[in-house]
Amino acid sequence: MKTLLLTASVAALSFAALASGAQAATTVFATTTTLAAGPNFTWTNNGAGDTGSGGTLTGTGSTSFSFENSGPVLNLLAFVPANFNFTATATGAPAGFSGAPNDLWTQTGLSGSFSYTFSGTTGTMFGGTTLTNGENLLSGTFTNAWIQGNGGSGSTNLSVGNGGHMTFTSTVDPALASAINPEFAYTLLAVTPNFGATSSSAALESFTGKGDGEFSFTTAVPEPAAWSLMIMGFGGLGALLRQRRRQAYVAA
Repeated sequence: MKTLLLTASVAALSFAALASGAQAATTVFATTTTLAAGPNFTWTNNGAGDTGSGGTLTGTGSTSFSFENSGPVLNLLAFVPANFNFTATATGAPAGFSGAPNDLWTQTGLSGSFSYTFSGTTGTMFGGTTLTNGENLLSGTFTNAWIQGNGGSGSTNLSVGNGGHMTFTSTVDPALASAINPEFAYTLLAVTPNFGATSSSAALESFTGKGDGEFSFTTAVPEPAAWSLMIMGFGGLGALLRQRRRQAYVAA
């Protein structure tokens, strides 16, 4: 009886370790490619002569979309042709400037949405998954995204650490709707003109740029101590089952 109680207790501890003894890790599950020709992002300041304290960032074009770190089936959905649309607006949000040594411009308060829809022929198969033209590969709605940059390069991103919030949707992977702490990051390259603002109370000046996207969420990774408890627990469960089988055999 003591052996049974011990093995059951260790097993219980192993499952408790799964719930409590874990560290957070960020998993990038999808990426897109940069468009080959021309800008695909435009920031438009909402005031005359770039004096507004807000603006709108739009993105559009044809790109390719790839799942990764999403399991053997979804990982085969790579370089899928897609139509890309992005729009986000900030109001009453002047730009910030960090000064030396980084000289980094920051625009906060962007809320909006994005989407990647399959642009290929209906019935096209990618590693066993058949797609329909216009199918939602990945889309999302978000609040409090940022634009940051220096000179002619930077990014626009949605970070939980910066107070952002987002929800994913996908007909290819419906489980993304319940992803924990979803985030995105778009590079902004060849920004023209360079990042800047007309005054301390104005948003970023209007610009065009090009970039690709990266999408992630938070996963739980057991700590080393938790792994030890899990191994002990599974071993204990095995011993418990063997003990019960022996008892059943003797009783028979």
